Amino acid sequence: MSVLHRKDGSGSTFVFTEYLSAVSDEWKAKYGADTLISWPLGADAEGTQNLIRAVHDTKGAIAYAESGQAHRASLSYALIENRSGKFVKPEPEGVQAAATSIDWAQTTDFFASLTDRDGDAAYPISTAVFAIVQVSGRSEHRYRRVHDLFRLAFAQGAGDAAALGYVPLPKTLVDQVEQYWARQEPVGN
Repeated sequence: MSVLHRKDGSGSTFVFTEYLSAVSDEWKAKYGADTLISWPLGADAEGTQNLIRAVHDTKGAIAYAESGQAHRASLSYALIENRSGKFVKPEPEGVQAAATSIDWAQTTDFFASLTDRDGDAAYPISTAVFAIVQVSGRSEHRYRRVHDLFRLAFAQGAGDAAALGYVPLPKTLVDQVEQYWARQEPVGN
């Protein structure tokens, strides 16, 4: 087997090493979770496309990549054992299960890790993509326009996101995010 990994820093490296740190105290102590680490073995490739190309070109290769990109490249994937002891596929249902396992009302600004969550169906190497929007110093008009873009994405972009291999947020979470935005809106700038 040939182990391949990213040479450059990446979000997928962070999520993968966050998972390894969650399931292995030894990994956590030696390497931790980061966007760029000193890998103990294997060959590296710069960027996801080069990593995927290296997997295609290397017999018996094993690597990590965002599931949508791996799917589009027709790569095989492994079922991963989750915290509940179930082996699950990297599919939308598993990411949704990880997302719905969190009590989002108890988080600060909806920040929470989806990695290694409880639940029979939860895929353990999941993450959320965040957008950071500046509020202070912005006019109410500008703030509302930015949020209109995200509301439109929530309302009409789920199909496009899914086609790219991303998992749209569950409707109940979208509702919570929109309620949060309403509480954050600037007044009278």
